[in-house]
Amino acid sequence: MKPRIVTTHRIHPDTLALLETAAEVISNQSDSTMSREEVLLRTNDADGMMVFMPDSIDADFLSACPNLKVIGAALKGYDNFDVEACTRHGIWFTIVPDLLTSPTAELTIGLLLSITRNMLQGDNYIRSRQFNGWTPRFYGTGLTGKTAGIIGTGAVERSGGRSQSGWPPSICKFSTRIRSLCRKSRKGHGMRAEHRWTSYWRQAISSFPCCRCRQIPTTP
Repeated sequence: MKPRIVTTHRIHPDTLALLETAAEVISNQSDSTMSREEVLLRTNDADGMMVFMPDSIDADFLSACPNLKVIGAALKGYDNFDVEACTRHGIWFTIVPDLLTSPTAELTIGLLLSITRNMLQGDNYIRSRQFNGWTPRFYGTGLTGKTAGIIGTGAVERSGGRSQSGWPPSICKFSTRIRSLCRKSRKGHGMRAEHRWTSYWRQAISSFPCCRCRQIPTTP
């Protein structure tokens, strides 16, 4: 008999097909979030489950699912999942640590382009049928030759910096931790990296000449 797996939310068809080659899959393929009672009804005799951001797993839930052996979380954070309770019940709990690194970096680049090039204003202008030929509207600026100020030198910054390598802008970075990895990652991309060491965010912002001209919010 194949093991039984429950997915609490809709998953990609190819992922569903892959799971079905090895297990009986009970999948919520709707856009709605099931209640705790609905999830328990489907999971009480399941061997594994795939959970998502709206879900919550605690010790009481696990006690009601005696056959559960593994919980795969399709997310990075796990505040709403009791990992210690999973350990006590002998249940493997997995996350995707690097799940949002590239998407966040790509969205940051998209926001940079959208703001500097007035993309949203131009798109709305055309969709509202106001465009009747060229006029000197929506002048923007490019990233080529500009200086990008980046606060923080973590995984998202490194991915975003690589995404900008096609222009490339000069990069000023601020971080309380100077990593040789970041310096190495800039080699071969035609980018100049300048590390700033300061304990105050205000000093970090004022140290970036680009921010004195125009501050472009990217990610919170």
